[in-house]
Amino acid sequence: QEYNLDISGATEKTDYYMSMGYLQDPSYIAGSDFRRYSARFNLNTQIKKWLRGGFNMAYARRDTKFQNNNNVSAGTVNSNVFAFKDLFAPVYTLHAWDLDGNIKRDAYGEIMWDLGTGQTESPYGTTRRSAFTGYSPAVYILKDRKQNITDDLSGRAYLEATFLRDFKFTANISIDNMYDRLLRYSNNESGIAARDNEGSLQKKHTTNTTINSQQLLTWNHDFGKHHVDALLGHEYYWNQSDIVNAYWDHMLVNNMPQTSNTVRSTGADGKDAARSAIEGYFFRGNYNYAN
Repeated sequence: QEYNLDISGATEKTDYYMSMGYLQDPSYIAGSDFRRYSARFNLNTQIKKWLRGGFNMAYARRDTKFQNNNNVSAGTVNSNVFAFKDLFAPVYTLHAWDLDGNIKRDAYGEIMWDLGTGQTESPYGTTRRSAFTGYSPAVYILKDRKQNITDDLSGRAYLEATFLRDFKFTANISIDNMYDRLLRYSNNESGIAARDNEGSLQKKHTTNTTINSQQLLTWNHDFGKHHVDALLGHEYYWNQSDIVNAYWDHMLVNNMPQTSNTVRSTGADGKDAARSAIEGYFFRGNYNYAN
């Protein structure tokens, strides 16, 4: 589903535009979803007869949930849901069942899944698998979590002045900020992470800021069949990026992807205030005859 609202208007000297939007794009795969919130405002105005200016501001939030590939592997392994479907006979149930033919639920009312280790009951006793015991694709597809939340905030502004009839000076500046949070959780009930580390958790925060400014002076002149124009410019670019990335494992409580629910920190890395800057000057001249 998608919703958009646009508002625009203009006077003799000023025009403006505003918009807001919301998009939700659910997936056919459990645990996957995409949502976007956006807003924009744009304004241009003739301040003086010789001076014009304007700005543009935009914001967007993207919330993306998708399958955590820590537990969803390729090949003929138990963590591949397609391998599970193709290699396991239909007699191996996905849910855990009681003797009355009802799906079993735990003490919290949650559906129980058959791990091949005696969760399903029958008149002949509990059922067990001969291989790949302790795994259920339903658990790590439904309970594993990988989520990216990204906030983008950007702004543009300009001033344009004309003087001495043939000259024009333009100043542009833009600022872009990106804030990204990644959460990756592998459950401690079933799957590779449960087998090897009793569950795992990753959190990654990225911040990126970019500033770009330009100052342009142009001159255009015609005399007779001759045309001459020139451009003199200056540009400055600056960028800073910060990344913090950390890992934990051994989850204490099921289905609780929080750092306070872990026993051990297994490492951290990142990039602290990495900065870069570029400054340049440029000139261009053109001459045309009878054109």
